[in-house]
Amino acid sequence: MIKGLFGVNIAVKDLQAAIERFQTLLGVEAEMGEEGDFAFPGLKGAGFDFNGALVGLLSSDNEENL
Repeated sequence: MIKGLFGVNIAVKDLQAAIERFQTLLGVEAEMGEEGDFAFPGLKGAGFDFNGALVGLLSSDNEENL
């Protein structure tokens, strides 16, 4: 049985378009991640704190990583 949810990461091709869409859907402003926040070079992302659950959007400069 699931008792809680910490967060979900979603891989996207166009980070800026996804940020705009999720801001509208969730009604929450995105917080941009820093380059050092990610385990792999070339990743970039943003996160949303949605009532205590984190929704992360991830994109890569390298098409092979998505």
